Amino acid sequence: MNIAICTDCHLAAQGYDSHELGYTPEREPLTLVDTYDVIPNFDIYSDNPMEPHFSWNPCQGCGSTLGGNRYDYLALEREQQCIHGLSAWLCMGPQHYPSRQDEMSGRYYS
Repeated sequence: MNIAICTDCHLAAQGYDSHELGYTPEREPLTLVDTYDVIPNFDIYSDNPMEPHFSWNPCQGCGSTLGGNRYDYLALEREQQCIHGLSAWLCMGPQHYPSRQDEMSGRYYS
């Protein structure tokens, strides 16, 4: 699912913690999506992460209601598989990868 997260959640998603940032965020980053993997959402035209945008909407990562930059991310259930395509992240769950039988060997693979 697409989510828009605040700067603190964006930095936490990039692997920074409060020690590295030099401050403790007001809310614990990414608590609303802690059962998901989050990855930056890519611009389909440039293959670069989307630019942040200003918003008064609550952060979908921690629930902060402070206005500020929001970064577009994809929140993926942990069992989903992602493949970086030529122009965007293509994310499909395991149900999209049915086991198939190799015609030559008769073995099944996924």
